[in-house]
Amino acid sequence: MTFSSPSLIQHLQELAQQITAAPPRVEALYAAFRGQNVAHAFATHMEADRHVYAMATAVAHIKAQVVPHDGLGAVVESISELVLRAQRRIVLAELDTLRDIAGEPSTCSRCTALAFNPFERVEDWIGYVGHEVNGSAQGWIDYRGQAGERAAYRVALREAHAAMRRLAERSKATPFLLDAVVRTDWPALQVPCSRISVALTIPIDVDPDMPVVVIDPRSSELVAGATVMIDDVLRASSTDRETSSLADAVPSNVCRTAIAEVVRLILELKSTNAAIDYENGARVRRELERGLREAQQTFEALPDGPTRAEALRRIDGLRTVADRRLVIAPTPSAAAIAAAEAGDRNVLLGGPDELAAERLGHGSSRPRPARRPHSDTRPESPGALGIGPCTTNPETAGLVAPAPPENPALDEEHQ
Repeated sequence: MTFSSPSLIQHLQELAQQITAAPPRVEALYAAFRGQNVAHAFATHMEADRHVYAMATAVAHIKAQVVPHDGLGAVVESISELVLRAQRRIVLAELDTLRDIAGEPSTCSRCTALAFNPFERVEDWIGYVGHEVNGSAQGWIDYRGQAGERAAYRVALREAHAAMRRLAERSKATPFLLDAVVRTDWPALQVPCSRISVALTIPIDVDPDMPVVVIDPRSSELVAGATVMIDDVLRASSTDRETSSLADAVPSNVCRTAIAEVVRLILELKSTNAAIDYENGARVRRELERGLREAQQTFEALPDGPTRAEALRRIDGLRTVADRRLVIAPTPSAAAIAAAEAGDRNVLLGGPDELAAERLGHGSSRPRPARRPHSDTRPESPGALGIGPCTTNPETAGLVAPAPPENPALDEEHQ
C-alpha cells in the first residue's frame, strides 16, 4: 500500500473517535443483556459488532501503511504501540519533505522570520525532532515480546505517548512548529509542519493493554461477515470478506441468550404451577409468551443459513414444551393483566382459589351424581336372584341351595 500521511492521519483520528465511543457501547451492551427484551439485545449487539468492525478496519489500514516500512518489526502487541509507530512514521516522512525544501536557496532568506532559537538552521530543527521521535520508540521496544516485562512495556508506552505530546507542545521544537503551521503564505513549509503537529497531538487515549483488533480471513462458521479477532479470539466469522460486512453477521451468543431466557421462564413457570402460585404464575406466563414471540421474530430476521435454521428449530421445540406448561398456567383476563401492571393487585385476588380448585380436582370439575335411595329388590324385578328350576349339574346333584331367611328383620339387617 502506498504511504500517505493525510490518509494515515485520518485513520488515526477515526480510531481515536472509535476508542472514545467504545466504553458507552460496552455499557449499553451489558444493560441490554441484563434486560428482558431479546430484540433490543440483538440490535444492541449488532451495533457493538459494527463498532468493533469499524475499529478493525481502521487498524487494518494503519498497519498496512506503517508496519511493513517503519523498520520496527512485523510484531505489534497492542493498539497503543501501533498508534505510536504510526505517529513516528508520519513525523519521519514529513521531516524528509522538509529536508527537501531546506536545501533550496530561497529557504534561508524566508526562514529568518521564524522562531529558530535555539536552532540555527532548519536542518538542526529537523535533526532534533527526528532524534526525539526515534528515542521515544526505543523505550518500549526493548520490552516488547517479553512476558515477564509486560508491566515495563505498558509503562514505556505511556511515557512514549506523553513524550510525543510534549515534543509538539512543550519542547525546544515547539516555537518553530507553532510559527510554521500558520505560514499559509509558504505551503511547502506549512503543510508538512501541520501534519507533524496533528500527528503528535492526536487526542487518542489508548490503554496499553488494549490488544490489536484485526480482520482475519479464517472462518469456522458459515455465516456472512468478516471475522473480527481481538487478541486471537474469534468474534464473528465470514465467508466472503469482499462482499459482506459485519452487519450481516449472526451473533450466535444473542441466539444462545434468547434460548436460555426462554428455558429459564419455562422452568420458572413449571415451579409456579407446582406451587399453585397464581400471581407469579400469571406474571411468568406473560413473560414467557413475550419471550417466545420476541425470540421467534429475532430468529426469523436473521440471514438465511445454518445458524438461523438451528435457532428456529430450537425455538419450535421449546414452544412445544412451553405449551404444556401454559395450558395449566393461570390465565387472567386482558383487563386484569392491565390493572395488575398498573399496580392494582386486587384484580388477581380471586384467581388463586379458582386455580387451586381446578388443579386439585374440585369446584370446576363435573359433580358426581347423587346416589340413588336404597330400596328392597322386588322378587319379580329383573335384578332379583332367580330361584326357579334350572338345569341340574350332575356333579352338584344332591346339593340344596339355601332358602331365603324367614325372618324379615334379619333379611333387612343383612341387606
